[in-house]
Amino acid sequence: MTERYDVVIIGGGPAGAGASYELADAGAKVLVIEKAKYPRPKLCAGCISKRSVDLFPAFSIKNSIKGGILGFKGQEFVEKVSDECAVIVDREEFDHFLISKAQEKGAHLLEETTVKEIELTPTVRKVITDKGVFEADYVIGADGYHSVTRKSIACKSASRKFFIAIEVKVPKDMFKDFKEDEVLIDIGVVKKGYGWYFPQGEFVNIGIATAEKEDLLNIFKAYTKNHKLFP
Repeated sequence: MTERYDVVIIGGGPAGAGASYELADAGAKVLVIEKAKYPRPKLCAGCISKRSVDLFPAFSIKNSIKGGILGFKGQEFVEKVSDECAVIVDREEFDHFLISKAQEKGAHLLEETTVKEIELTPTVRKVITDKGVFEADYVIGADGYHSVTRKSIACKSASRKFFIAIEVKVPKDMFKDFKEDEVLIDIGVVKKGYGWYFPQGEFVNIGIATAEKEDLLNIFKAYTKNHKLFP
């Protein structure tokens, strides 16, 4: 028997989990379909703007950010503010927290499930998965770069390249000149890419990403050495 919902949400990241929380809180019958199982790792520095904080239920904050450094070809441009302008979260914890709050409001969650196709008719939307078919009045596509939702509604997108990245978490006491309220985004340290440093609780999240085929490991080693990130 096909199950029917008011809304089916594909993807359980902050967008999907946040939408499910609001809809369930308003009384809608909601299903979130997530391809992984919570808590799941997510390559992300976890920076959320101050404007966005109030959109979510109260959550655990690792750091309060009051400034940032934009690096470009060896030059650094610093901006500091007196008040909090962003916060840092751990995405593995944050995403799990959000979907748990949505479930408390009555949202249904289906994990480790792959969406294969979405069929659209004038009266219903059918979400076809490897675990069955689910009908809904509305479908929200929060399924990221490889969006099945976009493909199913034949929405064309501009040609884009994949980014590849390396991200590591280093204990903050190993980091030189640690600043718990400041982030760094470094443009141009790699072709068509950037590097970053974000404080994250007891750790520092350091990474580098590019759209080019590069020897990222050696570039990353050179990046941390050139910037003297470690003692």
